Amino acid sequence: MHYRFSLILINQSLLTCLANLYKLAKHFSQITASLGV
Repeated sequence: MHYRFSLILINQSLLTCLANLYKLAKHFSQITASLGV
């Protein structure tokens, strides 16, 4: 039970991390597009 719960927590934190990385990548591409690189 505890093992499964920790897996769920790890999955949630991974998803949050991926979402943050995606937002950063989007933001970065917008900046580079505005700079005309």
